[in-house]
Amino acid sequence: MLLAFAACLGLAGCGGGAKTLDAKALQKQAEEVESLATEGSLLAGDVAEGDTTSVFVRVHGDALGENAQKVLAKLAPDKAKPESGLAQKLDRASALARSVRADLAKLAESPSSQAAASLRGRLEHEAEEAKSLADSL
Repeated sequence: MLLAFAACLGLAGCGGGAKTLDAKALQKQAEEVESLATEGSLLAGDVAEGDTTSVFVRVHGDALGENAQKVLAKLAPDKAKPESGLAQKLDRASALARSVRADLAKLAESPSSQAAASLRGRLEHEAEEAKSLADSL
């Protein structure tokens, strides 16, 4: 009987509530955003220079965007409760992940060289911001 009660308590706690996000975990997510933005900027550069096919850009851009969505999900308020003093940095990491995800979606949807040149610059800037955020943690 006691074992059944303990099992019920354990199941009730599974997946419930946000986990505390410390500086190291937030740094890891910021580094992931940096990596995705950097890879996206390289892809956009290849598109701008005509060095890749539109099919490759769509597939690879979608995959990068899905990874950015996973980072964003890990940073969601219902999943991550920041340690004291990290709320503003968590908000910044979330905003960067959203922006990178949106830029990767634009790249995957319309891989024209003109659009790619603009997205390359945006993604490079987002990578620099994410690196700065990670370095500050």
